[in-house]
Amino acid sequence: MRRALPLLASLCLPTIADAQHTRIALDDALRKVSGQVVELSSETLRLRTPDGRTQSIPRSRLLAIYAPRGHTPEAPATIASPTAMSDGSDLRPGILTLTDSQIVPGFLWAAPNDDTLRWRSRRVGMFSVPLDRVRSVQFGPSHTEAPMSASEDTLLLANKDRLEGLVLGIGESVSFEANSTTSTFPIDRVHSIELKNPATPIPPAIAYFADGSVLGVRSVIAAPAGTDAQTLRPTTAGTGRQDHPLWTLNFDLGDDAEAPATALDDGAIDAIVLRARSLVPLASLRPESVKAEEVSLGQLRPAPVVARDGPVGLREIELPGPMTVTWTLPAGASRFATTLALPAPAVDWGNASVSIILLAADGREIESLRHDLTSRTSSVNVNLELRGARRLVITLSAGPYGRVQSRANLVEPVIVLESAR
Repeated sequence: MRRALPLLASLCLPTIADAQHTRIALDDALRKVSGQVVELSSETLRLRTPDGRTQSIPRSRLLAIYAPRGHTPEAPATIASPTAMSDGSDLRPGILTLTDSQIVPGFLWAAPNDDTLRWRSRRVGMFSVPLDRVRSVQFGPSHTEAPMSASEDTLLLANKDRLEGLVLGIGESVSFEANSTTSTFPIDRVHSIELKNPATPIPPAIAYFADGSVLGVRSVIAAPAGTDAQTLRPTTAGTGRQDHPLWTLNFDLGDDAEAPATALDDGAIDAIVLRARSLVPLASLRPESVKAEEVSLGQLRPAPVVARDGPVGLREIELPGPMTVTWTLPAGASRFATTLALPAPAVDWGNASVSIILLAADGREIESLRHDLTSRTSSVNVNLELRGARRLVITLSAGPYGRVQSRANLVEPVIVLESAR
């Protein structure tokens, strides 16, 4: 049996004043350090830890820097002093999602529709994107009553009418072909649009912003506090000296154009993932199997519950009752880490045992461990080298005191691929 690896540093709670600037640095061994970013250069990340020390991590070993909070994109509620267009075009607030998983809250430029969509973002300004790179455009709250079509574009109108066919253009109106007939719908009658374009690889590096944007970045640095911001703002006027680091980023929307550098204050950044293609949130994988016990006669067997959001996509997975869940690991998976924890309502009386088993392709057991979660030990950090395992099996069962609130959460469960090492 193997014990979990300790964290690099204690994840102490920050003071209220510093909470919005607290970040967690994740390295390629899935170890975490909590603190405030002092500087991110081309070579090193420097953090100030809660005890006042400065700790350095080589950038070559750094996977991500993120705030310990969820990240949910929301459409802008109003248009605050929109940039006037030369032709007087209107802007409609919404959320644009691209095929490479970039998410851009902003405003549709209601220009005459064609095979290109025009969009304005607070972060990157006005830009155009071909329709074949668009996954969806959401103008209203997400509806989940019915699944989207598996093979055709889907148009959901404001009155909840739903059409399937082919989107030909998005602008002042949506041009839509269904059953060999082309129709036009004013954009103010459209609730959402989903295009069945194939997924494309996510950018190598991505940034999460406080306004909900998730954008590819070509380069990113953070200058130390006290730096003259004016020298680091090539596109905007400086604001003098900074209390927290000033971030400078070049965005990558997938074209070949050289994006201008943008300078942002520390509070605008939720996360930077430097090697986005190497991190795989466990919640993004569909379980191969779920075998759960009945809670009592007549009750349905429980199923894993995945949180709506989480930092850098690391959504929490709740195991609400005794069960065994099996995941097939992605090719190149080299390490798995999570925190096993009793849910907050069960901390005082919870009683659960969690076992983790790694299986080879032939079903042979490579490694196993087991942890009991009780009021005395309500959470345990787990960090496992996968050693060629093809399946991850996690079993939740009643703890040492019998079945009393036998449930547990997998907090920030993540897999790192070999390419990150």
